[in-house]
Amino acid sequence: MTTEITVLTKIADHLMVLQHQRATGELVITPSKQSSFQWKLYFYLGRLVYATGGSHPVRRWYRAFKRHCPAFYKSGWLTKVQSTEELWEVDLINQALQQGLINSAQVRAIVQSIVQEVILRWWAKNFH
Repeated sequence: MTTEITVLTKIADHLMVLQHQRATGELVITPSKQSSFQWKLYFYLGRLVYATGGSHPVRRWYRAFKRHCPAFYKSGWLTKVQSTEELWEVDLINQALQQGLINSAQVRAIVQSIVQEVILRWWAKNFH
């Protein structure tokens, strides 16, 4: 229990520093050297704007679209589109937004859902 609190305190402190410094960039969290999983938190001017990592990112992405854009999800667009970007999830969200297939409120809901799931799954995997 003490180890968990120490790790969480360090992470929380680091996140607060990033917010205070209005940092922009990527924070990579690797729980151990033997772990194949990484979690990446993306910041813009100190704000957490996206997160990815852990297992099943494609499933997580589809779940977010299904929950927040059910009609769009059923259209089949998601299965036809492609991206070569490292952050393919964000690229595809941007493509859908630019094509007028989803609106900015849906983008916020999708991104918020994905960030929350990434953080909750990271927490569950490492502290429970």
